[in-house]
Amino acid sequence: MKAHHTRVSSKHGMLPGSAVYVGSRTPNPTKMTAYVYSRQKFETLTDVNIKQIQEALKNDCHIWIDICGLADTQSIVNLCRSLSIHPLIIEDVLNTHQRPKMEAIDKDIHITLKLLDVDKEQCNYQTEQISLINRSNLLISIRESELYDFKHLYRRFSEEYALVHAHESNFLMYLVIDTVVDDYFRFIEATGDQLEQMENNLIQDPDQLNLKTLYTIKRRTTTLRKILSPLRDVIHLLLSEHPQEIHETYNIYYRDLYDHCNRLLEQVDLHREISSSMIDIYLSIQNNRMNETMKVLTLFASIFIPLGFIASVYGMNFTYMPELRWHYSYPVVLLCMLTLAIGMLIYFKHKRIF
Repeated sequence: MKAHHTRVSSKHGMLPGSAVYVGSRTPNPTKMTAYVYSRQKFETLTDVNIKQIQEALKNDCHIWIDICGLADTQSIVNLCRSLSIHPLIIEDVLNTHQRPKMEAIDKDIHITLKLLDVDKEQCNYQTEQISLINRSNLLISIRESELYDFKHLYRRFSEEYALVHAHESNFLMYLVIDTVVDDYFRFIEATGDQLEQMENNLIQDPDQLNLKTLYTIKRRTTTLRKILSPLRDVIHLLLSEHPQEIHETYNIYYRDLYDHCNRLLEQVDLHREISSSMIDIYLSIQNNRMNETMKVLTLFASIFIPLGFIASVYGMNFTYMPELRWHYSYPVVLLCMLTLAIGMLIYFKHKRIF
């Protein structure tokens, strides 16, 4: 690939279906692995040969082609074209700024999802795109990198006489989506634990609350909301508008996925409300502390203003001020100032100002 486009607008003027990589990160090297399976056999092909794939399809075998990395755009395009995949699907696969969506073109179902990974500081999510292209006996998964690991699915898939070998690629597509959705639960549960700990800190000692981390969690819930809401719509479209594309045997599995998406969205909305309310409570506590400080300062200022006035009057040192030559003037003025201060304190106490 000769160019690395970071914005969708950089494709301005190109024809629809132009196979150009668009992403915020430099594309990773492309690695292709094909899994050919049926009830009788299972085979892994690390060197994907288009002729082998076409031959296996003719023999009614099921194939999963797993592609990691989008650097070798031409190889991906050649593979997709040899399998008669529509150019618009190829274009969307290489554009990593897609939102989760589903398209049905010809006999293919194209689903775009987002994979999640936590950064090193455990504060924010990194997202990358995975595209699934499914037809009767073929599933192609294309993702940006090997960062997200389907090791549990690989292990289950590679077992001899595995249950998935007896099912069509629709079931395998369900397993991939289910793995992604189950991983969302892990992130949401971790967020819930963080919020619970922060709630305890907010009640016991608000100074221990890290406002930056709380804002980060709120951004994370927003990111998850943007991912999960369209994903639920994708599952709903599969069940309602394209049931003929999914064997009726697997409808129950996709309905279960739809239920999981609803549960995830409820938890995300709850976490967003909790984080927003915690921010409001924290700011209210800080404002109350500031008000208490200002009240104390105002109280002292109110007491010392008249005392300062008296002191300034007798600090003028005019010759004909009668109190200047009086023997008891100094203690009398101090006594008056003390009486005035005590009187003001009693008045403020009576008015419940402090």
